[in-house]
Amino acid sequence: MLKLGAFDMDLRIRSAVKIRLLGGFELSGTGGNPTAPPRRLLRALIALLALAPSTGWPRETLTEFLWGERDTEQARASLRQALAEVRRVLGDASVATDRDMANLNPNAVEVDAAEFEKLAKAGELESAAALYRGALLEGVSLPGGSFADWLLVERTRLHEMAAAVQSRLLAKQSGELAIATAQRLLQLEPLREEAHRALMRLYAGQGNRSQALRQYQVCRDSLQRELGVKPEAETENLYREIQSSAKPASATASPPDPVIPAAAETSKPQYRLNFSRIQIAAACLLALVVVIGGAGWSWNSNVPIQKPVVAVLPFEDLAGGANARRLARGLTEDIITDLGRASEFKVLARNTTETYEGKHVDAVAAGMALKVQFVVEGAIQHQADRVRINAQLFDAATGNSLWSQRWDRPDSDLFAIQSEISIQIANRLAGGSGLIQEAGRIAAHRKPPSSLTAYELYLLGTEKLEQITREDIDESIRLLNRAVEIDPGLARAWVELHHSHAVAANFGNDMEAHYKLAIAAAKRAIELDPSDPEAYAVYAMSFGYQNDLPRAKTEFDKALNMAPNQFEIVAMYISWASTFGEAERGAAMVEDAIRLNPNYPHWAARSFAFAYFMTGRYEEALLMMDKVDATNLGTWLYPYRAGALASVGRSAEAKKTVEDALKLFPHLTIEGTANEPGYNDAERRRLIETMRLAGFPPCASPEVLAKIENPLRLKECGGTQ
Repeated sequence: MLKLGAFDMDLRIRSAVKIRLLGGFELSGTGGNPTAPPRRLLRALIALLALAPSTGWPRETLTEFLWGERDTEQARASLRQALAEVRRVLGDASVATDRDMANLNPNAVEVDAAEFEKLAKAGELESAAALYRGALLEGVSLPGGSFADWLLVERTRLHEMAAAVQSRLLAKQSGELAIATAQRLLQLEPLREEAHRALMRLYAGQGNRSQALRQYQVCRDSLQRELGVKPEAETENLYREIQSSAKPASATASPPDPVIPAAAETSKPQYRLNFSRIQIAAACLLALVVVIGGAGWSWNSNVPIQKPVVAVLPFEDLAGGANARRLARGLTEDIITDLGRASEFKVLARNTTETYEGKHVDAVAAGMALKVQFVVEGAIQHQADRVRINAQLFDAATGNSLWSQRWDRPDSDLFAIQSEISIQIANRLAGGSGLIQEAGRIAAHRKPPSSLTAYELYLLGTEKLEQITREDIDESIRLLNRAVEIDPGLARAWVELHHSHAVAANFGNDMEAHYKLAIAAAKRAIELDPSDPEAYAVYAMSFGYQNDLPRAKTEFDKALNMAPNQFEIVAMYISWASTFGEAERGAAMVEDAIRLNPNYPHWAARSFAFAYFMTGRYEEALLMMDKVDATNLGTWLYPYRAGALASVGRSAEAKKTVEDALKLFPHLTIEGTANEPGYNDAERRRLIETMRLAGFPPCASPEVLAKIENPLRLKECGGTQ
């Protein structure tokens, strides 16, 4: 049990000490008068205790946050001394402790940040908004290291909560109240377009059109300056609508509208703390936005996504030798680096978790202390000339093991082992079919559809996409469209929306329209997150659809340079290597891709089949196509499968495949396929040769040919091929 001081409960409630953490640091005594600020380290400890999980902090965690550079006994002694000093400053009743845990007594202290969070969750939006006076511990001199990492997590979490409160308030208000709320929201997030649009509508509704147009200019200039992008189509349309309704000025016109300082344009907002670039640095800041166990909350509105966070604990050296110790440290660092390239979740830095080195720690305890959703841990044993390594992924909330794997390798090249295993772990956990997203999908399936966040809709959309059936692709597009409606800035959803439309095109469902939507989604993804290598990959493919192969190759090279060992990037490049004149390289890269992810998803088999097909390795292409359900071959794989079967002498099967294809796609012809965008001349020749051998109809219909500029025509259809 946590021991409280000996004061009577009623006396403690009446004598509560007030702790202000939002917008600075301030203590008020029982009479409401400010007390002298404590020293820097004590301020940090009070903040940690004030915002502790409901069960309190393990003492070991507090020592790691504040005295991580000291040995264990010194750190414990420093914590005991600091806790005693906290009691002197706040009162004996303020601190609840036992042998292992420490916390503040909520009956003896009032913490503005905790009260703000309580009010926000209860839906008391006006009170919550009034209480948020600035960023957590803004302008306060504090320690660095692990405490600074924790502070950034909490600061960002509370900032996002404050923005969500203002957003919900705005949806309920009108008139001057709504204008004031929208202005406060833009002080928090100056690049939030829906807030700019709300102000434009509010000003226009008051007849203040010049101010509405000026707000658009502020929005446009901010986006260009900070992100290098233009406003969304909705913003542009609203601007044109307001502009067209404005009356031209004249000499006898009524006095001009009063000029009000446009929101997000002032040089010193009331509270901003360098959050002006929060949407630019989303990949960095949102890395630290976490859902605290037992305190998770969400809004069914335009709330920025909360990406899961992963902690990689130092791998344990079971043998104690110098080589194994170096390998353990190197492997831990490599896994953190490789996982850190994934954009769908975030990874704590090495200096945040290194305090666990050499310690046996429970995954749940580590998850609670580090406030992460997943924990990776492992061990290394070096015996004789062998190295044995095991790794596990845990759900930090439950302690359940989600995955484990063992490797047994000769120790001839420890660095090669280190690289191989770290890459395999990263590719098993990351990516659309990785275990982190799979765990998120399982959780999302348990929620009612009306409460799903943009990120959860994105996860469910990618799950449907991976099934690659016509019905699932349609559902994937629906889910992903809903995700980007809720959060237009969710770049990963735009990436997957590109994939969904590209696959839908291959099912013959209005191919031209789907390719246009895929191209638009890829463009939006790269605009939103130019740090994501997969955004570059889909951007590359969008140029391929437009037959701009040099530009497609350039963008793919960028993706590969950014993430040379990311399975999904390599697998996507494989399907285009032949088109870039690198057919043999593409086929050779299949083995590399499988090494990166031996449990590769079925969608990758389509890419591998194409690479083998375009080098004439038809038997291997067919083995890959066997992994794809026959009902999901689409207009893309049916010609390859039939052509490969015919090329290896399996004529009866080839004929049956052609018949099946034509039942589903009666307009499928050799000319139609050869004229599709994204093929080079050598690929077209191979397609024509193998499709002829399989027995596909040669000539495209006049309706199909009319849509193609300078179509390729076969000899039997009056052409030259």
